[in-house]
Amino acid sequence: MNWWGGFSNEIIARTCHIERKKWKHVVFANCRCRVKGIGKYADLKESEAEFIDMALQECRRMGNLIANLQDFYRPSTGKFESIDLHALIDSLLMVVKKHLHTRKIAFVKEYAADLSAINAVADQLKQVFLNLLNNASDACEDGGIITITTEVIDRENVVVHVRDNGAGIDPAHISRIFEPFFTTKQQNKGTGLGLSVCYGIIKDHGGHIEVKSEQGKGTVFSVFLPLQGVNNEGLLPAK
Repeated sequence: MNWWGGFSNEIIARTCHIERKKWKHVVFANCRCRVKGIGKYADLKESEAEFIDMALQECRRMGNLIANLQDFYRPSTGKFESIDLHALIDSLLMVVKKHLHTRKIAFVKEYAADLSAINAVADQLKQVFLNLLNNASDACEDGGIITITTEVIDRENVVVHVRDNGAGIDPAHISRIFEPFFTTKQQNKGTGLGLSVCYGIIKDHGGHIEVKSEQGKGTVFSVFLPLQGVNNEGLLPAK
């Protein structure tokens, strides 16, 4: 049956001629419609129908991935807004999912059931949590587990724990990890600015970051944030 190969070639050709900003709305919408049409009207064998289901799932996955990437790389507004923190973290996990899978790292989510929306600058929080996820991934050199936990404290604050079961941090380095240009990574792998920038962002949000680590067992970074933010009407500088 030749329709599948022809269909794939047509999608590739069209994708190459469509602007990147239109991918989510044009390419994947068109793909979904055509694949659904084939699945509905074509006389397919069971194995071919399974391919149709797989194609639809991939169209949805790629559409969501591109949307998340566009959101992440959009310049910072610095504006506080109401944010679904769990949805924000989920969008980041979708971006890094392939990377974690390749490195044989699983992730576990333990979300608080009573977490309401928080006031924060969304893209700056994404920068913080993406950095923490990357650090946790680097710590799990031979594979491992990254656990993300959220909890509400005193109904006024939320804490997000990013825990890994990697190599851990030397106790002598713990007090310096938020210093600019200090890094425990190999040469040419880290700039030493990531955690320093994260610290500044969270401080600007009226929160703070804590770290606990045990060599050979792993590390947990805990990000504390006020639910209402420091200034609902204010602006934060781009980081």
